[in-house]
Amino acid sequence: MATKLDSSKKPRVLFVDDEETVLTLYRHMFSNKKSDWEIGYAEDGIEALNLMEEEPYDVLVTDMNMPRMNGAELVVQVAEEYPSTARVIITGFSDQKSVIQCLEATHRFLMKPFEVVNLTEIIQTLIALHKSLNQNTLKEFCGQISHLPSSPKIYFQITEELQKPNVTTEKIASLISCDPCMTAKLLQLVNSAFFGFAYEIHHPKDAVQLLGIETVRSLAMLIYVFSYYEDSDKGGISIDELSTHCLQTAVNAQKISRDMKLPSNIQDQAFTAGMLHDLGKLILATQDPDAYRKSIILQKENKLQDWESEQQVFGATHMEIGAYLFSLWGLPVPIIEAIMWHHQPSKEGPNTFSALSAIYVAESLHEFASDGKKDPTDTDMDLEYLLTSGVTENQLDRWKEDSASVLMAS
Repeated sequence: MATKLDSSKKPRVLFVDDEETVLTLYRHMFSNKKSDWEIGYAEDGIEALNLMEEEPYDVLVTDMNMPRMNGAELVVQVAEEYPSTARVIITGFSDQKSVIQCLEATHRFLMKPFEVVNLTEIIQTLIALHKSLNQNTLKEFCGQISHLPSSPKIYFQITEELQKPNVTTEKIASLISCDPCMTAKLLQLVNSAFFGFAYEIHHPKDAVQLLGIETVRSLAMLIYVFSYYEDSDKGGISIDELSTHCLQTAVNAQKISRDMKLPSNIQDQAFTAGMLHDLGKLILATQDPDAYRKSIILQKENKLQDWESEQQVFGATHMEIGAYLFSLWGLPVPIIEAIMWHHQPSKEGPNTFSALSAIYVAESLHEFASDGKKDPTDTDMDLEYLLTSGVTENQLDRWKEDSASVLMAS
């Protein structure tokens, strides 16, 4: 039986390494966190499991190469016995076989050598995740989920390549080409009406060059998650309809962020968040298909938004579940925020137009276009939020037309 964590206590972090010098370094590095965290240290996986049995930890940070039980074996066992514990492996390029073996059980990887600040940020992000997403009801729900998809192998490999100074589109394309299923689905998407290329794309290299590495990496995530749940009972959700909606939202969000003259990295974030924003629905629906069918009926009968009926039935929403999953995958905070708040952007913070704003507009205008409404303001859109973030009514008119054209193209 999985052990639940107590969210009322200080966050607990466990470091595991067989080298005493490394543990000493951790003690020095995080000495200023003693008032904020409860920190434990273990010299191998066996000792770590004994400490976990006494009282579970919120975050586990372990080296890969250790005697008796290596890091891969440790995180697999922790994932089974303590699924609420966030699991981080510190590894080197020589450990790739072991990394692949534990992809299903590991939330974050940190490659050697690493900067202290990078490890600190990872731990702080995971702790913040427990505080903001893992309220008691949500933590209990997530702890009951039998399988959350791990970060896809191809995503991990592309991310690893992007960290190198000499990354090339040829190398990224070669990684994709090693996975025939991924290649076929990527080319299918690239050649769809969403991207509107004048000629047919036949090779992953051409897809990477035309779309860009970041977009291809995002598409790889989308393909992976849908494939993960392909054979499951999806509680009335249509994979085709959901994937179409996610792509429409992504394309529109990217156009909107470009029209707002946001930096290119934020445009990429808007596209990625658009593709991933509703994937929490798949997790909810496959966890309890009958309950999700009940949620759909409740939504229609009471004219609720989908997240409102989900909250009533599950005690959690697809936004929270999606943000939970992709936070564990280590996606950038702006993408997590866009997923978490795409129905209620004003709750996120200051009214500065961002990737979240672009997703919110794209989602709202998709509903507007789908319903055949004639006035772009004739939605439940928070116009005050948009106007204070710099959006004009002329822009809304233009975005409405773009949204309708993307909908027709599909």
